[in-house]
Amino acid sequence: MKKGYSALMVLLIIALICTGCSSSPDNPGESSPSFTNAEISPPKQTTESGQNITDRKEPLPSVSPEPQQKVLDLKAYFNGINGCAVFFRPTRNEYLVYNESLCNQPSSPCSTFKIVSSLIGLQEGEIVPGNSLPWSGEKYWNDAWNKDINFQEAFQTSCVWYFREIINRVGKEATEEALQKLEYGNSDISDWEGRLNTNNSNRDLTGFWLESSLKISPRQQVDVLARIFQGESFFAEEHTKTVKDVMKIETGDTDITLYGKTGMGKIDGKCVDAWFVGFFEIEGEAIYFAVRLDDPENKTVTSTVAKEIAMDIIFNEQWND
Repeated sequence: MKKGYSALMVLLIIALICTGCSSSPDNPGESSPSFTNAEISPPKQTTESGQNITDRKEPLPSVSPEPQQKVLDLKAYFNGINGCAVFFRPTRNEYLVYNESLCNQPSSPCSTFKIVSSLIGLQEGEIVPGNSLPWSGEKYWNDAWNKDINFQEAFQTSCVWYFREIINRVGKEATEEALQKLEYGNSDISDWEGRLNTNNSNRDLTGFWLESSLKISPRQQVDVLARIFQGESFFAEEHTKTVKDVMKIETGDTDITLYGKTGMGKIDGKCVDAWFVGFFEIEGEAIYFAVRLDDPENKTVTSTVAKEIAMDIIFNEQWND
């Protein structure tokens, strides 16, 4: 009995020791793990490549409906000239096209490129409105170019030597990067000096944008213009406004405000590209357009004619339907 009693006491002591070692929720000196107090972070979303979405520098692409397209019969405005017209209305996500195949055909932008080169020059600090670039003293065919010239004068007289100098100062790398970001046609500046242009051998008056390596279609023109002037590009708002101001065209007392730039290119003395591109505002809506003429055998074709055709369409068609 004594041995049995001793064994019982030993078991009792062991039980008491074990109980004391276990923690109690009523004991303020100790605590047990609690999932309710733990900070649980949600799993990171990743792309297919495994890159964290929060680590991406560029925004994820948004899904938007495909734009609609309507074919217009604008033949009467062209008076027998082979040409095309495309209009883009962002508010309706809608293209209006005449001569669709030509609207999708890339060609040299010619002086319409001055819209973009102006913005690049402003963005890079090479164009300072009000400041002039010094004239070299060389006599050019356009008397308006034969002087020191500022940005506004250069744009409105389409002074090639001024923009040739600006692009040279910006440089190849920054120019190509800007064109690729804008998705400007083929973004090809490989013929930097414009040696493919057989119509002119004066390197002050040639460049990759003048019947050379850079190509863009009329439809791509309106896409680029919409990205820029809808505020969807990388250009600063103040620079976009500066270029918009010099693009403004006086049209008299109308409810339409017009902005645009002409462009023309020749090969073997024949006009192969005649452009007028830009946008107009009517009742708060901006509508982007490009008119291009492609009729080398027609001696009446010029960029002025392209501008006249575009303005006839803009001021005679109904845009409020």
